[in-house]
Amino acid sequence: MEVVIVGAGEHAGVAANIFSYDSGVRVLGFLDRESKRDPYLGTDKDAEKFIRQGCYFFVAIGDTEIREKVFRALKERGAVFTNAIHPTALIDKNVHIGEGVMIGARAFIHTGAIIGDGVIINSGCLVEHDAIIEPFVHLAPGVVTGGSVRVGRGTFIGLRSVINDHITIGERTVVGSGSVVVDDLPAYVTAVGHPAKIIKQRR
Repeated sequence: MEVVIVGAGEHAGVAANIFSYDSGVRVLGFLDRESKRDPYLGTDKDAEKFIRQGCYFFVAIGDTEIREKVFRALKERGAVFTNAIHPTALIDKNVHIGEGVMIGARAFIHTGAIIGDGVIINSGCLVEHDAIIEPFVHLAPGVVTGGSVRVGRGTFIGLRSVINDHITIGERTVVGSGSVVVDDLPAYVTAVGHPAKIIKQRR
């Protein structure tokens, strides 16, 4: 399988490293606005020829809104996406994983979880049973989500944060590093602390 990575920053490097463990994957190079990694294949406007060649794509952009925008634009052009799953990640049976998902080293995803398209689950994360991680969410390293949690589309959860069982977090929300979420959070807010408190409206 030939893969084109879209993005050339830090997440692109992580994705390339994950793909390197799979002998069946050949990373052709990187598409981005400027050359930060080799082989540099051009900008996302140059994706068309790789789509025609039947290559798979992986969008490795940390920013949740930009990642979704690029993903959707490529999908509309006919791109097919693959997942980047580290070989040390543990994924139970009956877990649904969408397209273009990154799952880092030693992450653990329990049974019944649903992982949407374009999600990033970083190293050492624990996603408990029946959690719903909506598309384009970003879980930073060490995040723990309790059972039956729902994290809304495009939300960012900071390093080593904990989300208690049965909590719902709205879309496009940011939870600061080290926070403990014990109550539901609405969409479009920033929350930090132990327990997490809203400190900012994001729109």
